[in-house]
Amino acid sequence: MSTLQQIRTQTRLLIDQTDSANSDFSDSELNGFVNEGARLLAPLIKWPRDRVEVQVEAGKPAYTLPVDNILILDAYFGDVSKAGDKLPLRVLHESQMKAFRPGWLDATADSRGRPDILILIDRLTAVLNPTPNADESVSGKKLEIVYVFYPATLSADGDTPDLPIVYHDFLSQYGQYKCYMSKMNKPELGSSIFGQMIQKAKLLEPVVTKEFNEQSFTWGNFAGTYPE
Repeated sequence: MSTLQQIRTQTRLLIDQTDSANSDFSDSELNGFVNEGARLLAPLIKWPRDRVEVQVEAGKPAYTLPVDNILILDAYFGDVSKAGDKLPLRVLHESQMKAFRPGWLDATADSRGRPDILILIDRLTAVLNPTPNADESVSGKKLEIVYVFYPATLSADGDTPDLPIVYHDFLSQYGQYKCYMSKMNKPELGSSIFGQMIQKAKLLEPVVTKEFNEQSFTWGNFAGTYPE
């Protein structure tokens, strides 16, 4: 596990400017690069993750997603206290829904029922379809989503990234890339480093995700699909 200070130090080693007093980059600038790198990696590797629940209401189709949401991985609907009631939802974009269920905008009472699809309208809004009816909105009937959220901004030297440990070293490489692309004016080298970093990150993602899913099986499998 690497702290912000350690990542910053490693970045200075990579650009061969270990003396911060005689460097092209301040600690604040390097901290900014590190945080930018974490925000870039989060949707790429689908981490960090969280899950939230909300009680649904009869006749209410739209629900607000968490403000720190980047990407929805999975969604479920139902009452965990009833055997076999809580089931996965299919997650679709609005453009997909138009072809899959053309009448999804029907707001009549007859169109309500048990939701089987979650439609992503924008980053902060999702719609259940069908809209929950009275039977499917009793206490305990909840929408649960598993999502990727924005990593916390690192500010104190002892802060650690909200990413799997294996990705911490990638943040110093991202810092190196940013240094080369800015004041150090080495764009070709910077682009090469960035490309290698992204390639390695994607190669590791299936292995790391599988490891986390197996470890968290007791709480529910985080693995999910997100239609392109």
